[in-house]
Amino acid sequence: MSDLKDIELGESLKTPSNTNGVTGSEPHLVKGDITESLKQVTPSASAPASASANKYPINLSFKDVCYSISSKDKKTKTVTDKQILTNISGQAVSGSVVAIMGPTGSGKTSLLNILAKRCPITPNAKLTGSLLVNEKEVDDKMFYRLTSYVMQDDAMFAELSVFETLMIAAQFQLSKHMSFDEKKKYVMSIIQELGLIKCKDTIIGDARTRGVSGGERKRANIGVELIKNPSCLFLDEPTSGLDSFQAQSVMSCLRQLGTSGRTVVASIHQPRSSIFAMFDKLLLLSEGKCVFYGDASASIKYFTEQGHECPTTFNPADYFLDVVSPDFRTKELEVESMDRIKKLCKTWEGNGEAEVLEEAEGGGTEEQTESETKKETTYTPQEGASLMTTNTDVVADDNFGYQSSWLKQFSLCFKRTLLVTSRNKMAIGGKVFGSIFFGLVLGAIYSETSYDQKSIQDRVGVLFFFTINQTFSNMFGVLNSFTADKVVVERERAAKSYSASAFYLAKFCGEVPFNFIGPILFGTIVFWIVGLGQGDVLNFIVFVILLALIGFAAIALGLIIAVVSPTIEAATAFGPIAVVVMILFGGFYINIESLPSWLTWVQYLSLMRFAFEGLAVNELADVQFTCEDIIEGNPCTTDGQQVLDRLKFKNSVAAVCFWLVVYTCIEHFIAYALLVRNSRKYMNIEKKKVD
Repeated sequence: MSDLKDIELGESLKTPSNTNGVTGSEPHLVKGDITESLKQVTPSASAPASASANKYPINLSFKDVCYSISSKDKKTKTVTDKQILTNISGQAVSGSVVAIMGPTGSGKTSLLNILAKRCPITPNAKLTGSLLVNEKEVDDKMFYRLTSYVMQDDAMFAELSVFETLMIAAQFQLSKHMSFDEKKKYVMSIIQELGLIKCKDTIIGDARTRGVSGGERKRANIGVELIKNPSCLFLDEPTSGLDSFQAQSVMSCLRQLGTSGRTVVASIHQPRSSIFAMFDKLLLLSEGKCVFYGDASASIKYFTEQGHECPTTFNPADYFLDVVSPDFRTKELEVESMDRIKKLCKTWEGNGEAEVLEEAEGGGTEEQTESETKKETTYTPQEGASLMTTNTDVVADDNFGYQSSWLKQFSLCFKRTLLVTSRNKMAIGGKVFGSIFFGLVLGAIYSETSYDQKSIQDRVGVLFFFTINQTFSNMFGVLNSFTADKVVVERERAAKSYSASAFYLAKFCGEVPFNFIGPILFGTIVFWIVGLGQGDVLNFIVFVILLALIGFAAIALGLIIAVVSPTIEAATAFGPIAVVVMILFGGFYINIESLPSWLTWVQYLSLMRFAFEGLAVNELADVQFTCEDIIEGNPCTTDGQQVLDRLKFKNSVAAVCFWLVVYTCIEHFIAYALLVRNSRKYMNIEKKKVD
């Protein structure tokens, strides 16, 4: 596997010395302190950059978080509020692992998204409460620079190895003042810490391509988010889909990250007992309300006091979920379980919530304060600790935007596109096989096409089929690939890895060489076997160029559909509709001048109309037909220009090529604008109004 040295642009700037090193044992930094420290601390010139411990210890406190969505009944016109979360309060301190647990539909993922400031904007949704970092409000740009969010789905390019994935992320997110070798050593320290050394040169893989195991993929996903060295790490169900051993391995890494000084907050569903023992704090939800928040080790005692004693041989996590889960199997069980949940929520609101609110406001008992102080010192570097937990170099610049220039972003995206596309053997193989297969099939069917009167229909029909074939094959390839890649792009753009313009242009340029494969193979086969263009080489070159332009236009159309479609299923459903409409207005099934006056404008939206005209003009403009097979008394078409006149095709080949280029550029502009517009936007927490 390549070590991705080709991704380095040769940029190796002099690294300034570190005059203000910050260690994990320093006091917590508030809003102004964080900004000032980011300006002062820079990578060390004398030591290689490496994965470091938390340099900005942050305590995350949240109070009275409420989240609801209003809906209006169409019949009664009444508005009802669906309460997702109700008055949730708590705190996540530096150096600890906080687990958010609860049954399905309890609101744990919603709460995690809110704490990470990544709650998607939803119509008629309302979000209130307070979220503080070290008892201060922090603006979004600073918050996102200090935190990372690991999604439940492991969104990474399947064709890249673990090392390549992390190295590219490092190139995007680390300071431009760090040399390539420093970034490489930093990435290797993360790989070492996450236990990925043995699989660092193995591709990530996916459902179709064998790669790393599920646990290794999850740890690689965590590694991507660790690149920018976050102070706080949010994870959405990091053990979902893993067996017990892999889940244990992932959580052990998270426990180590917490011990190194980071704040780790994770939603988790039904952990095994050994994983439950790794939690410092437990926040248990049911029906959007808090049932328990506090030390995980104290949860068993608390539930025992409420009359729900966990049997000795039971996994506490399983038992708690049994207690707080509503049971809808029968009406009696539903009433019983809901009464039990309401009682637990009411008990917590009356007793435990007051202590949580006091803790979230920065108070708490003297014993709690002493306990937290001890926890804050657990991540002080110790002799023999790993690079990840000892180095205190800052690995990102003090700005909260992009860490690399636009040119650097474009170069990295371009080279990654080349790498990913060239390794996608299935896509390339399918394109090659499809071009050869359809070329041979069409060649066999139309191999005896001559220049008599019957051949006019044959030639016109096969030319229109070429437009359909090129449109479908190119567009559907994009629908399947880009819709899947869009998840990775959204995550990387949210992390400020690159701008939409750098990515989009790089993707287009990187795929251009591969998009010529189909037209060249297909065109070479059918042109000579069918006997198109009277065997003229110039006509052949124009024919291939037209096929390529049709393909590029179809790809651009596919990008528009892929950008607006939420899933691959939706994209593949919308795609055929668009193609069928273009076929109807393509000039083959109905003459352009026969269209109703109020629908004539639709022809200019049809890719097929320009494509068909270009191929027809290139093929028929100078062709002469014989009248040997004509029935006596019937008119004879003697040249191709008469056919073009009947089809109402008046443009030259050059004009058609020009309009195909314009058509493609407009489509790309629309796709790019939609990509920018559809970028993820998140809700802000409003302060709760006091009556």
